[in-house]
Amino acid sequence: MFGAAVVVGVLWATWHCWAVLAPGGTGDWRTDVPVTYLRLVPTAVIYAWILTASRGSLLAVMVAHAAHDVAVTAIPVPDDDPTLGVLVAVLYLLGAAVVCVAARQQLFRAPGGREPGRLGG
Repeated sequence: MFGAAVVVGVLWATWHCWAVLAPGGTGDWRTDVPVTYLRLVPTAVIYAWILTASRGSLLAVMVAHAAHDVAVTAIPVPDDDPTLGVLVAVLYLLGAAVVCVAARQQLFRAPGGREPGRLGG
């Protein structure tokens, strides 16, 4: 599950970079693109854990994503602070690290419930 979450996170971050990379983009690609990857890949890991912990409930992941979107728009933050994006990315990385340690049994289990690298049952 962890590997799939990282792949989805990379694809998700790439999808969100268009606004910065397009001609006349909305930000500075040298800082915004790396921060987008540092923020969304860990978020995908957290969402994968929510999906696994809720026994495959996509609704739980959708509610978590919606709650994140509401929080991002409801909490006013200054747009001119370049360190804020890095701070948020670091917090997402820490959150994903906590999830990886706390839920390693769920996230690092091979399909079919086997531990990765173990043959047979």
